[in-house]
Amino acid sequence: MKIKLFRLALLALVAGWLAACSSRTTTPPLVLGTDAKLPPFASRSDTAEGGFAGFDIEIAKAIAAHAGRPLLIKELDFVDLLPALAADQVDFVVAAMSITPERRQAADFSEPYYNATPVVITLAGQPAPQTAEDLRDKRLAALPGSAGAALAGDLTSMENVLLMGALWDAVILLKNSGTDAIVLDEQPARALVQGDPEITLTQLDFPPDHYGVAVRTGRADLLTTVNAALAAAKADGRYTRWLNQWLLLRD
Repeated sequence: MKIKLFRLALLALVAGWLAACSSRTTTPPLVLGTDAKLPPFASRSDTAEGGFAGFDIEIAKAIAAHAGRPLLIKELDFVDLLPALAADQVDFVVAAMSITPERRQAADFSEPYYNATPVVITLAGQPAPQTAEDLRDKRLAALPGSAGAALAGDLTSMENVLLMGALWDAVILLKNSGTDAIVLDEQPARALVQGDPEITLTQLDFPPDHYGVAVRTGRADLLTTVNAALAAAKADGRYTRWLNQWLLLRD
């Protein structure tokens, strides 16, 4: 009798363990699309869990946790993020992406999670621009689809706007006299200038830029989850901690 009861208990234990394993393995991941060439928002890391680190990665982890799903990160070039979202290759995009009328036609966006201001990078030792008009008709480098690219297009002819796939390529171009300046958002610009005495950052009177999380058009359920996760992170102090860690208190 005792042996029979033991066997029944063992079978129940095994069945419970198998059910738990099945539950874990059948929970689909929430797939993030990001560009890991935008520090301090996202970059590859040998020490971080999952191989990526940055402010946007913290945001994405919070969204996945709020949804109760594991996070899977898919690295793409910035220009490929919204097409991948539309093609259902990723579930959401967090990539220092400005909310613009054009992008709203391709995706739905969360409430803004960060306000950025574009700045200008030029070579150190050369006269820095004092106003936006000083950049008029100059050769300006920027990331494709960025607020910097839009500003550059307003200041100079399109043949003078040089769209670079990576920030480091833009810096190399600047150092080799291939462009007069780089226009990009402040925090990635500070990450580039830090420790590089050959380039300098200048703040001009550019309008602020608002970053949002993009989801596929019509995914109201996921958009609600994203906004709830952002609100929860702000309410419990995690958002402030991430700001301090990645954007405000960096040396």
